[in-house]
Amino acid sequence: FAPSGRVLHVVGVGAEQAGVIQSFARDPSIGVLAKLGEVSSAGLGPSHAAVDPAGHHLLVVNLRSDQVCSFPLSAAGLPATPSMCLHTGARPHQARFSPDGRFVFVPNRDDASVSRLRFDANTGALAPDDVGGAPLRTEARPRHLVFHPSGQAAYLVHEGGALVVSYRYDEASGVLSAPELASTRHGGGAHVVVSPDGRFLYASARTAPSALYVYALDATTLRPAEIQRYADPAIAVPRDFDVDPAGRHLVVGSQEHRSVVQLRLDPESGRIAGSPRVSLARGGAAFVATSPVDERPSLAGAIDLHGHTGPDVSPRTLDDVGLAERARAEGMRAIVLKNHVTITSDRAALAMRVV
Repeated sequence: FAPSGRVLHVVGVGAEQAGVIQSFARDPSIGVLAKLGEVSSAGLGPSHAAVDPAGHHLLVVNLRSDQVCSFPLSAAGLPATPSMCLHTGARPHQARFSPDGRFVFVPNRDDASVSRLRFDANTGALAPDDVGGAPLRTEARPRHLVFHPSGQAAYLVHEGGALVVSYRYDEASGVLSAPELASTRHGGGAHVVVSPDGRFLYASARTAPSALYVYALDATTLRPAEIQRYADPAIAVPRDFDVDPAGRHLVVGSQEHRSVVQLRLDPESGRIAGSPRVSLARGGAAFVATSPVDERPSLAGAIDLHGHTGPDVSPRTLDDVGLAERARAEGMRAIVLKNHVTITSDRAALAMRVV
């Protein structure tokens, strides 16, 4: 998403791995996306896209071309012809802006390096930097990097070696230092996210056994300590995920199942709690992003004609009373209970007596 949250850029591949960038406008009230346009990524096999903090330039990582390209954005948020493309290392996977936007860090998986590039916010130009991006172990296969909201730490997930490595970050110099292993799990890393309040770190491992890992961050040192390993049959190959802006849910793409899974987060402990809620995806669910809804539409006076509640042949998020209570809280006029096996008129009558 652009910093405004109004435009989403997604990268993908066409014939013979030719990269494409698709741009979508987001309705701020209900979150619906409308396609704005599509352009070439100027390379092969793009893996990541990022908009600079000012919202004027889009960086796209073309993994199979070993390059990062910079695209100026129009007033409507559409990418124009790239201003430049810069080769980094072998198989770059991500372009992560530093918190102040002066630098771009690029994990290069196949040569075990992280490139640090200087970024010109006025022109969108990228320049190689003599300073190394991050000290790495020889077995490392760096994939994705995320900064702590304070700007004082960063966390790198690996496909080889330790799953997660934490770093200190100096904003003035833009230097990552003091690497420290943060996980007993080795290899298979896919993505890493810090909770909006900066208290927890989440990482995914997509190779067998697929799992999500939760870490508590020390309030002083910001170093992570593993507190939970979460695995569920509903999640296979969690290639990407995100935490919603309120920090209450984690949404993960289960690539092998071609589905999106929503998980509830305990706000106090940061742990994943409750049962997964699964929605089928049209593709391989390789990318997930969440964005706030600015003005949620009112449900006052509405009637829901299709409310599946538990118990049922499939797991349900709410029972009859739970759905009725939520509908009442929203000011809805009525709900219709549905079930795949039995009639629901008796259950509806009981729910009405309670609610």
